[in-house]
Amino acid sequence: MTGHSGLVSRRGFLGASALGGTALLLTACSATGGSGGATGGSGGGGKNFSWANWSDAPATSQLYIDLITKYATDNGIQIDRQANVSFADYNTKFRTLLAGGQPPDIMRLNDDFLRELQDKDQLFDTTALIASSGMKIADYFPEVFNFGERNGKHSAMTIGLSPRVVYYNKTAFQKAGVPLPPSTWSMDGWKWDDFLNAAKALTKGTSQYGCQITLDTGNEQAWSANNGGEGIFSKDGKTFTLAEGANLEAMQWAADLSLKHKVQAPWADVQATNATYDRFANQQDMMRTGPMSDYTTMQTIAKDFEFGVAPMPGQVKQLQNGGFTLFVIPAKAKNPEAAFKFLSYLSGPEGGKQFAEKAVFVAVNREAASGLTSGLKLFGEAADNQTTTNSTTATSQAVALYRPQLQLAYGGNKTVKEALGSVADQINSLLQA
Repeated sequence: MTGHSGLVSRRGFLGASALGGTALLLTACSATGGSGGATGGSGGGGKNFSWANWSDAPATSQLYIDLITKYATDNGIQIDRQANVSFADYNTKFRTLLAGGQPPDIMRLNDDFLRELQDKDQLFDTTALIASSGMKIADYFPEVFNFGERNGKHSAMTIGLSPRVVYYNKTAFQKAGVPLPPSTWSMDGWKWDDFLNAAKALTKGTSQYGCQITLDTGNEQAWSANNGGEGIFSKDGKTFTLAEGANLEAMQWAADLSLKHKVQAPWADVQATNATYDRFANQQDMMRTGPMSDYTTMQTIAKDFEFGVAPMPGQVKQLQNGGFTLFVIPAKAKNPEAAFKFLSYLSGPEGGKQFAEKAVFVAVNREAASGLTSGLKLFGEAADNQTTTNSTTATSQAVALYRPQLQLAYGGNKTVKEALGSVADQINSLLQA
């Protein structure tokens, strides 16, 4: 996923924004209303339903607040929000909610775990609702819209794709006389050595580092794929390929940004909640990878400098792992029709346009996606260079096994080969079960 870097609010200013947003959302969702058939657009009456999501960057969280508030008010309904926690905490809470007898009617899902839940038949199939809703599939980008379909069942609704890019301190680049990265999706002068050389030129001891790669599944997939590997898992979902060949080399290269080259802060220094936002805002890190949904937050926190947006640096390939913004309706949901209507609103022209205009993601709806301004065209190019983590039947278990080991390698306690090799056989057994 985009996921998944855990897009939560920054400490301080951004933390206050997120807390304020939570209070507003709970207030907005307390509006009462009638029952009856829910509508897919804003207005026309509807039925109450519940919703669970993780905390996004503040501007993104506020946009969800605005859309939910408008929909609840126009339809005279209650929307009960049952989660507002960090991305990491949500992944744990999600399983608890899903296993319960009354899960929320709508739940945000890390797309890495979709196949696993589909194979377990834990999700509601919206195929019939799509057919009866009047939705015209030609109005949507098919490769994004159909991401939630498997074995003839459409069990997840994708409302957009948030491509991953490099945000950089343009002012610092110019002061240091470092050539700016390309503004289009090109690796001309922007391969791994170029990225490393720029980071070296921008590093000043321990007070200022040239880069910060948030090493989550999205970055792990992108860097390994760009090195010519398959990514975290094999195409058939049966092998843990991150522990092999070009994938393994890419992860060691990323770890060595801190351990060998000293152009990235030590792993321990970036583990605090919102640390990557804080460090970029305070000009401690001159480059950071992040999704499109970070864009408006970057506009807010870049107070004393100008920031720019560049593609992921290429190597053998130049790809990025964008996060699908994905929502599911649990099979045990009490109000699946009302939930579907709201998701249709979010993914349609009216809701989708708001996400595009606020630079949250490339909307799945073609009309809505046209709202991208000229300054955001790189994100559209990025969407055409997507590498998606191959799906498995045990992704969550695999991540739970390899992530702690990989973090030991990032901290210099093991080599990446030692770390991933220690769990590779166990993960492969899970994937092949």
